[in-house]
Amino acid sequence: MLALRQQARGLACLAQLLQPQLPLACTAAQQAGWAQQPAAALHSSAAAAAFGGGGGITGWLTNKMSGLMGADAIEDLTIDAFADHIKAARRLGGLTGFAHGTAAANDSAAQGSLRLFEHVIRAMTAEEKSNLQLFDAEARARVAQQAKCTTNQVDDCIARYLWTRQMTQMIAQRKKEGKPPITDMVELEKTLGTWRQYKTQHENADGTAAPAVPLDHVGPKGQPCGLAGQPVGKNTKCPLTKKAAASASSNANMSGAPSAADQAVASDLLDYLNASVTEFHAVEEARQRLLKAGFVQLSERQGWEGVAPGGRYFFTRNASTLVAFAVGAKYEPGNGFMMVGAHTDSPCFKLKPISRSVKSGYGMVNVEPYGGLLHHTWFDRDLTVAGRVLVKDGDRMAHKLVRVPKPILRIPMLAIHLQRDLSTAGFNPNKQTQCTPLLATSIKQMLEAGPAAAAPAAAAAAAGSEAAALAADGGAAAAPSAAGSAEGAAARHHPLLLRLLAKELGCAAEDIVDFELNVIDTQPGVIGGGEDEFIFSGRLDNLCMSWCSLQALIDTCGSAEALADETGVRAVALFDNEEVGSDSAQGAGSPVMRDCITRVTQLLAGGAEGAVQRAMRNSFLISADMAHALHPNYADKHDPDLAPRLGSGLVLKHNVNQRYATTSISATLFREVCRRAGVPTAEFAVRSDMACGSTIGPILASGLGVRTVDIGVPQLAMHSIREMCAVVDVAHGLKAFTAFFQTISELDRTVDPDTLPPPDIRGTLREAACGHVH
Repeated sequence: MLALRQQARGLACLAQLLQPQLPLACTAAQQAGWAQQPAAALHSSAAAAAFGGGGGITGWLTNKMSGLMGADAIEDLTIDAFADHIKAARRLGGLTGFAHGTAAANDSAAQGSLRLFEHVIRAMTAEEKSNLQLFDAEARARVAQQAKCTTNQVDDCIARYLWTRQMTQMIAQRKKEGKPPITDMVELEKTLGTWRQYKTQHENADGTAAPAVPLDHVGPKGQPCGLAGQPVGKNTKCPLTKKAAASASSNANMSGAPSAADQAVASDLLDYLNASVTEFHAVEEARQRLLKAGFVQLSERQGWEGVAPGGRYFFTRNASTLVAFAVGAKYEPGNGFMMVGAHTDSPCFKLKPISRSVKSGYGMVNVEPYGGLLHHTWFDRDLTVAGRVLVKDGDRMAHKLVRVPKPILRIPMLAIHLQRDLSTAGFNPNKQTQCTPLLATSIKQMLEAGPAAAAPAAAAAAAGSEAAALAADGGAAAAPSAAGSAEGAAARHHPLLLRLLAKELGCAAEDIVDFELNVIDTQPGVIGGGEDEFIFSGRLDNLCMSWCSLQALIDTCGSAEALADETGVRAVALFDNEEVGSDSAQGAGSPVMRDCITRVTQLLAGGAEGAVQRAMRNSFLISADMAHALHPNYADKHDPDLAPRLGSGLVLKHNVNQRYATTSISATLFREVCRRAGVPTAEFAVRSDMACGSTIGPILASGLGVRTVDIGVPQLAMHSIREMCAVVDVAHGLKAFTAFFQTISELDRTVDPDTLPPPDIRGTLREAACGHVH
């Protein structure tokens, strides 16, 4: 009877606290969708305050444990035991009705509030439960995603467990000493402090997180810090240690140094970046990773009859575009494709069809700029070439990838002494005459090329042609004639260059038929910054987004079991030629994505009417391309209210003139995906007095008719030979895309503007009739 009275007293207190402040239930929110979740969550500010004082769930547990458990059991309260007691409270059933006879809706609120504790603890790994030091920011974000709450709510839950464990240890000690347990919450909090003092971070009024000093922050004599558990500023001094209180926080995200997990993510990205020196290499690296993950390669030239629900597939086009997809086990005809689109190409110099050039006695390589590159960043860099080469292989032609590892090219700057007006006139090199890389001195080149190449050169010199005279005077040598170009690569390219390529390919120089080569930087991408928080690399735009999307697809489709509950098709498309407008056979402007959706849908639809059209309307696309971060030296180039910073999370891009395809519907869905994953987001729009760039988003949105959101990781130095972004933002990108593939099918069912009821327009329009006949 004593135990029953204690339970009743605790339940009454719980119901009284919950009833006015939690009108919605967590359980109902999970069934109805994410839109109700903030109001339904257990640990909203109002609910947390309700539970924090006057009893609540902690009071109920205090009474239950002190009355029903032995001292030994209480002394060693594990987090699983804590969850069991929460479950016991919930399974009593009719919590509010038991105490007050109130409506079932309020009882559902109490049930849902208790259930969230269980969801959070169930999502933790055994290692994290046994050692909370392992339960870092990344783990909390993962648990928040699985429990469908925020990371701050997870932190609340852990803080309550820590408080309860401390309370049970105190009760056990008092029992050993023969003293009665303290069951009054006011007295308990005087002794132990409030549960908030056990948090690692606090929620500000605007929903952001602020650092908090952990409870174990003590002075030199072991006395507790008066700031323990309180939100603090960066420069707040602890009254005990006289050091910055914020530095004592155990929240890894509060410091500039990335976590070990984020560093591991960045390291794998760098492996991909350094292997993907051209668009061809990027697709080959992606292909190898997909094959290793168990994806099956398809050919667009052959039938796809083997495609089936639960299967994972990919195909390439031109060896520079790749589309990978995984069909959900519960796929039905007309269900949508949940896609992330990125691109494999980056601005650079590319070799012209006739690259052989001689200037003033130097062997040069004729190139042209691809895309909107920052030309001046390519000067005085150690450069080389890489790309695709066509090689004779018997009576066939083989496609091979090549990369010359050593620096063989350089575009030297003109000395300041010879351009005194540089600081006033600026540096704007002529792309035809002043951006040509130097390969070798022409004499050295002739000697190394051998007699076969020296003879034509000698004959040309003896002929005394106008071109030879021009070359002698420092001009450009005449290009080989059209007839000469038909003789093979040797007539169009420097023999020295062909020899270097042949050495890497393991073939004879005369077997090289043609090639598509990029000029690339030899310096690999690295992690840098005083806190190792940045990535310095070429081609971040847009291989960073390509890697994030590809890895997220692999991580979420690692096996058929991972697709057991998927109703749609998860897809990643990595396109070529975005930097030059996407209008190519392998660009986003081509039918490659429509072809994929059409073939898969028709194959699985079995002749169902309108299956392809319904699939298009049910599809959703993330157009993932790097975003502009606020440049500290050029802050006036940004809209002050829409200027993301490095480390601020994923950036949603907006433009009313449809340079980006984001709408309020697509943005809201993506923000919710990120919220569930614990990923911060920021907003970007270009200054109203500046032109706006664009992405594949509007191209695919208009070509397919799919809902699209344009997003990206913020970066600096876009289109430079060396770009930079934040390590933590790469981790944000991977987490967001992983959550997208896992949750978008469910979320998408909650928003369909085309089937919503008509708007409820209230009021009266009181305007005089225009008098026109309509």
